[in-house]
Amino acid sequence: MATSYPSPKQSPTSIGDVFIPDLVKSDLTQLYFDRVHPVVPILNKPKTFKWIHDGNSMSEPRQCLQYAMWTSATAFTSQFSGFQETIYAKTRFLLDQLDLNGNDSLICHIEHVQSWILITFYEFAKTNYRRGWLSAGRVFRLVQFLKLYDLDSPKPLVLNSEVDLISLEEKRRTFWVAYCLDRFMSVIEGAPMTLSEEVVYTRLPCLDTDFERGLVPQECFLAETMSSADMRPYAPLAECVILVTICSRALSHRQIYTIETLYSSIPLDFSSRHDWLDADNPMIIFSYMVAHSTVIYLCRIIETLSRNDQNQSLVWDFQERGLWAAQEIARLAKEHEHLGYFKAHTFMPLTIYLGASRLARHLEVRKGELKTSETEDVETSLRVSIEALQKLQSVNNLAGYYLQLLQ
Repeated sequence: MATSYPSPKQSPTSIGDVFIPDLVKSDLTQLYFDRVHPVVPILNKPKTFKWIHDGNSMSEPRQCLQYAMWTSATAFTSQFSGFQETIYAKTRFLLDQLDLNGNDSLICHIEHVQSWILITFYEFAKTNYRRGWLSAGRVFRLVQFLKLYDLDSPKPLVLNSEVDLISLEEKRRTFWVAYCLDRFMSVIEGAPMTLSEEVVYTRLPCLDTDFERGLVPQECFLAETMSSADMRPYAPLAECVILVTICSRALSHRQIYTIETLYSSIPLDFSSRHDWLDADNPMIIFSYMVAHSTVIYLCRIIETLSRNDQNQSLVWDFQERGLWAAQEIARLAKEHEHLGYFKAHTFMPLTIYLGASRLARHLEVRKGELKTSETEDVETSLRVSIEALQKLQSVNNLAGYYLQLLQ
């Protein structure tokens, strides 16, 4: 059930004076870094603990971020369900106060954006899709307001200025999580993306181990990575960025194709674009699921050509690839059970839904051509996918949303 929260013009005691025992605060903070941080790795743990325990460093934006951390942590456990709605309401109240109390419209703190990101993930999982969607829009506008897409462009040198590399890396990671969020939502809705890949001048996040130790080496840009054949280790978040970029290019490819067919019977350069696109950590598992989802999405696109006899062999080829990708998503969803669905990425139901849709579509279109054993394999994978969504919906409302779409 969606939680309501008071108007920022009101200041009821129930919101203004929320009491959370110190032990609960400590447990929620630890739970945040144990379960939320692997999925939304935007904070440096030593730095965060330092300002949490230093009363002089607790500004209003940081207090808001602290409540957002606690709120998001409650989504990954049933232990603190009694505090969940109260802490969420308090966080929304603090966010609204930040929006209304700013004396200088040109000032915005990174903690403000980070708080909205954490609340957006929480709302998708625990309130409803519409509220999460609207909060995501706030995230994207704040990212643009702070120009987080342009953190590493050449800038004039300022004398006696020192760059805080950890804070800079936190800003990079905040941007890239918002970038991925933008793509997750656009792919399932077929909507235009807000954060354009072409104007990004922010380096990819460094390895998590370096980030935690406060050593922030200079990583490459996304554009360099996408055009390079260099095989080297990336942070799980960077790997996810690369994969969702491929998926978002497939979305753009589909949108361009649709527009071109309105004006011309021969899509411009469809084949060349399509050929280029065919190219025990929750984030790593999710990245693999996103990769398989990209194949499924490409299959959807190529099927739009099935009205013509041309490229029919290509359609069949991608249908087979899409089937395999969907079965792999089902397998990964099943394997995730041993980690526990409380640790699952918030948008994992999206990938399972894409896989289940592909499996159902394959049974519908090709069932008469399949052998009994092949039909049973597809039906088993579909059942596994649906069961995974059914289990996930107890901890993530997105799973229930996608179950309804499958009906």
